[in-house]
This record gives sequence, structure tokens and C-alpha cells, in this order.
Amino acid sequence: MNRWHLVSLACGFIPLCVGIFIFLAWLTTRAHWLEVAGIINLYAGLMLFCIGIISLIVYFYKAQKNTVGGYWKNSIVALMILLANIPVAVTIVSTVRYVVSASTVVFENQSSTKVEDIYLSEREHVYEIGSVLPNQTLEKGFHFQSEGAVSYSFTRNGNKYRGIMFGYVTGGMGSSAKMIITKSGKVEINEKV
Repeated sequence: MNRWHLVSLACGFIPLCVGIFIFLAWLTTRAHWLEVAGIINLYAGLMLFCIGIISLIVYFYKAQKNTVGGYWKNSIVALMILLANIPVAVTIVSTVRYVVSASTVVFENQSSTKVEDIYLSEREHVYEIGSVLPNQTLEKGFHFQSEGAVSYSFTRNGNKYRGIMFGYVTGGMGSSAKMIITKSGKVEINEKV
């Protein structure tokens, strides 16, 4: 096997394997340093892609000139491995953006009565949550679309309650909040960005 062909294969495999490893590790840990490593891998992968394409062209030219057998097949395999980096990188970046933009809301009903008709609403969207039984907790994930406040509303003992769940959200950033309906019926909101 020609060294130019090996270089083109390595330039395809290295960022592909490292990128997938970083992504899977990030999914399980959500460590910030893995996000940085992923960005570095994207740039390194772009450089290796260019080096790999140049190496593949040199290999193809030299193999064709020297009438090396199987150079077409070897070239196509190396090119496919190099090109596979593009959809894999796009898929990983899209998935990370989707995961990072998710907001989590926890509804905890510490009271002795059922909380019904729970809704969250932002500027243009309303999200129906349903109900939470006494001494129960419900956790939901959302992808808020608008920028601004997210308000809540619910019914308890026939009374309607309204308030602000998130003071400000933006469509691209996730946050979390916990709504606690205490034993006395008071509403407490704990928001984390």
C-alpha cells in the first residue's frame, strides 16, 4: 500500500473516530471541555480533510502513472472515508445544538390536592402539560422557540394560578426550572440558566 494512500485513509479515519468518541463522551458527561475538544476536532478535521484530498490526488496520479493495480478501488474507498466526515460532523453538530437548546421543567406538587390544566406559554406557543397528582413530580423537556418570558398557568381547587416560569429564554439556549406547589398551596419557582 502506498504511503500517499495511507495518509489519505488516516486523514479520513482519525477525525471521524475522534469526533464520534468525543460526541459519545459528551452525551454521557456533558463536560464543557469535551465541547471545546469537539470544536478543535472540527477544525483539525477540516485541515486533515484537505491534506487527505491532496494525498489522494497525489496517490491517484502516481498510481495511474505507474500502472499500479487496484488504484481506482483504493481511491474510491479513501474518498468515501474522507467524505463520510462531512455528514457525520453535520449530524453531530445538529444533535449537540438540539440537546443544548432543550429546557427542562420540573413540576412538584407537595400539596394534598391535584394540580390540573398546567400550561406553559411563550410569545407564540402554548404547551399543555396536563396535571400532577398530590405528592407527585413531573419532569418535561421543551424547545422554546421565542425570546422572552415563559409563563405558567394551572388550576388547583377550582382556583386559577398564573405567573412567570422563566424570566427570559432564547430559542437557542436551554435552561431549567422547578415549580413547587407547597403543602400550603404557595408556588415557588427555582430557575437555573
